[in-house]
Amino acid sequence: MALRQRRTAAPLAYARLWHVPTPRAQSQRQAVQGVAGCVAFALLGGNGSGKTDAAAQLAVAVMMGRGHPAVHAWLLANGLSPETVPPYPGRVLFSALTSNDSRKVLREKVRRLIPEGCTWRNESGDGEAEVRLPDRVGNGGVIVFKSNDQGRRAYQADEFDVVILDEEHDSDVFGECLMRVGRRPWKGCYIVLSMTPLKGMTYVYDDFQSEPKPGYRFAEVDGRDNPYIDQDGRARRVAGYGKHELAARQSGKFVALEGRVYDDWSRGLHLVPARTVPPEWPRFAGIDFGTSNPFACVVGALDPTDNVLHVLAVHYQAGWTWERQAEAVRALFDRHGWPEIVWADPEDKNARMQLAEAGIANVAAVKDIRPGINAVSTRLAVDANGRVHLLVHDETCRPLMREIEGYCWAPRVGQRDAPDLPIKANDHAMDALRYLCYGLARQSGIGASSG
Repeated sequence: MALRQRRTAAPLAYARLWHVPTPRAQSQRQAVQGVAGCVAFALLGGNGSGKTDAAAQLAVAVMMGRGHPAVHAWLLANGLSPETVPPYPGRVLFSALTSNDSRKVLREKVRRLIPEGCTWRNESGDGEAEVRLPDRVGNGGVIVFKSNDQGRRAYQADEFDVVILDEEHDSDVFGECLMRVGRRPWKGCYIVLSMTPLKGMTYVYDDFQSEPKPGYRFAEVDGRDNPYIDQDGRARRVAGYGKHELAARQSGKFVALEGRVYDDWSRGLHLVPARTVPPEWPRFAGIDFGTSNPFACVVGALDPTDNVLHVLAVHYQAGWTWERQAEAVRALFDRHGWPEIVWADPEDKNARMQLAEAGIANVAAVKDIRPGINAVSTRLAVDANGRVHLLVHDETCRPLMREIEGYCWAPRVGQRDAPDLPIKANDHAMDALRYLCYGLARQSGIGASSG
């Protein structure tokens, strides 16, 4: 009973960063041991590595300060330098990519570690939030929660002892956060990025690995080493990712995205003769609008027994009127079955409305390109049983076959924080297929990563 009361009163004292004798790269504990004395630190972790858990422990420790008995116990148990945290209750910025991520992930992890009696502002709401130590007011003993989607200006006119950015934030937000540390009495301040590198070779790679700036350090933590998680479940979750994301999601490594986007595509594996499929299989479709460019509609049927998506047919045509395009889509659905859901390009509301007025109900697709590509890649990948989950019927899907075999990553140009993206040409069937696969992934939770 006494131990339970102590754990409730100060849970950080009993928190442990995991460590194994021979990790593939660095353990969670070894990674955090490298934070003290740096200007900026990139904690690069694969799925299941515990990077966000480590960030939450660090945030709470800084908020409480090294003079707190629970923080002293945490530092000692995990072999951390006292210089990891300020000598007084600190001011911490803990930022997520979105307000939803902050509310559901970061605040939940912090809530499990803070001592009794802390007070919250907007604990469970959208937008900014904060938590304070008991009886603390002013500029100490507080964690402030923000999110990257607020933009750079939301980070101005503030100061912190430590800034922690969970997942890769935009470079201008990172730059603004660098300006927010160093103004407090403690001179050991720093900024931490706890992230899986899913955007390719961005500013994080340049500044931390390729040509490290003074005081910039990084650590890689492999999720396969974490002794506290279900490794079989972790392996199943990452097994379906395409080759271009597996190294990042498993080991926290930067991956140069080049060549074909769907390098798992094989006519021998994924192409089958056109055939009739059972009418009870649910139909779905994706649409990418075009006038001078091709209008593309991809219709598929999902085999409910094994989650294999059969791409039954593609309508692909440029230069037609809306009335004629709609007539062709209706005819396509009459032949192959009317879809339960049609996911259409969300950027053209007028086109979606015209489609609906022509009798083709549709919903706005989620246009996130990298997660959508991953949803397609997940279906193309060979699963543990040697099967793929995307089959294309050959005679009725020629435009899709042409595009998928020529769909390549664009060379790295422009903004350093810009994500790696495919070349924007001859990709209309690819967009429609992405809307379809990502729509199904979001429904099922399979292959629906947020990277």
